[in-house]
Formats: sequence, C-alpha cells, structure tokens
Amino acid sequence: MRTRRWRRAPIGAAASVALAAALATALPAQHEPAGQSAAPTTGAAKAQPADTNTAAGAPTHAPQPRLAPLVAWQFVKQGNEAFANRRAAEARARAAAARGHDPVAAAGHVPAPGHHDDHGHTAADGHGHGERQPLRPAGAGRYVCAVLACADTDVDLAAAFGLQRRDLLVLRAPGPFVTAEAVALLERAVERHRLSLVVVLAHGDCDALRAPIGHQDALTRRIAALRSRARTPDERLTETLVTRQRQLLLASSRALSGRVEKDELRVVPGLFDDRTGRIEWVARRAHTLPIAPIK
Repeated sequence: MRTRRWRRAPIGAAASVALAAALATALPAQHEPAGQSAAPTTGAAKAQPADTNTAAGAPTHAPQPRLAPLVAWQFVKQGNEAFANRRAAEARARAAAARGHDPVAAAGHVPAPGHHDDHGHTAADGHGHGERQPLRPAGAGRYVCAVLACADTDVDLAAAFGLQRRDLLVLRAPGPFVTAEAVALLERAVERHRLSLVVVLAHGDCDALRAPIGHQDALTRRIAALRSRARTPDERLTETLVTRQRQLLLASSRALSGRVEKDELRVVPGLFDDRTGRIEWVARRAHTLPIAPIK
C-alpha cells in the first residue's frame, strides 16, 4: 500500500504543475488591453518600453494670433476715410440730382460701395441680393475695436469705422466721460477677447457740452472743471475732453495701462465731424509709432 501511494503522488503533482502553467498563460490575456497581445510566459522576462505618453509627448497648440494695435488703428482709419469719401460722394450726387430734378437721388437713395470693396465678401440680404460686407483684419479677437462715444452721437459708428456691427464694442456716456463701469468692461474685453484698440470719441455738435441756462447740474460742473484744464485758451473743449478722458482711463486701470506699456493696447482720442463723417485723430506723434521693446 505504501508503494502504491508513493507512485501516485508524482502524477498528482504533475497535474498541478500543468494546471498552474495553463492558468498563468490564460489570466494575463484577460487583463491585456484590446489590440495588444499577451506577454510570453516562457523564457526570461522581456523589458517593456518606457511610457512615452508624458507631457513632453503631448500635443502642443500654437499661440493665438493677436492683432497689433497699430494695425487695428490703421484698419479703422482706412475705414473711416472710405466712409467720409462715400458720404461726400452721396452729397455731391444729391446736389446734382436736385439740380436735375431727380427726386429719388435727391432724397439720398444713391447706391454707394462699402469699405474695402476690393477685398470684401458678399452676403445675402434675404431678398436674393448681395451686399458688400467689410472684412476684419487677421488676428482680431471678438472685437476689432472699442469706442467710448458720446451718448448723443447720431451716427452708425460701425459704418463710420468701416466695420461690421459685431466687430465694434460701443460704450456710450455723456461727453463721453469715463466711468468706472466703462473701465471694467474694457478691462474684460482686453483680457477675454484680445482687444487691442480703444478710441475715445467726441463730436463737435455735442449737446452734452452745452451748459444749461439758469441752473447747475453734475454735468455742468464737470464741463466747467474740464475747461479750466485746457492747455491753451484757444484749445477746443472737445479736444481737451478726449485728451483728458484718455489720461483718466489709463490712470484708472493698471490692467489697461500695463497693456499699453507692452504695446498690446492703444487708446487713441478722436473727434468726429458730424457734417463730413471724418474723424480727426487727436494723437501725439508718440501714439502713432511702435513702442520700443523693454530691455
């Protein structure tokens, strides 16, 4: 009996070894990711390649393009030049039509091309007709430009700047005088939407700058203080206004003035002529030149 039991033991051990080997071969394959083969179980263990899916191997993204402030200003100046020329052409056409007794043209229904006609694109107007739309400069964020304008400016400012309406951020205030809310909104536009150009725009036919008769109010007192800060007795009130409001805007915001120092933002004062539609840029020569890099 002892001899018979001793001879059956190796048979049971061999079966256990074979079962363990089969399980060792099958179990890793169950946990192997799809599309990959199981590692061999015989022979010396092979070295696995190092994981290359690290930050160095991650895909990189190119930085967002940014519209240079001087490029944005040049684009707006060209747009306003085209707007003023178009308004002058329409006025001449109306005058000629009035002399020739053409009631349609005399009423102002004179077709006129839009800004950047040579490079614009056509958009359908819902009636099957095409209308020329101005382009936007490359690298612009949500807005090409922001304008702080007087509340009673009776003009389509987007058209006056040669822009589509969605490309111009318009802030209106009497004068225009800078307010804390306007500063906060401009800071957000610069930070979130890569805004690079702000125009402080006054106009000659401004009712807000006319002092009321017989009483004093907050606007009158502010205008009186503005007159006292004129550099010369002959300086126009509107010129003093936009120059001082530009200074106030930058003095009120370290975020905006810091962008100006790095030439990522320009704040330019201007005067809009209600009759001609032309903007007179009240800017020193330093405002029109690129800012030297800080070393």
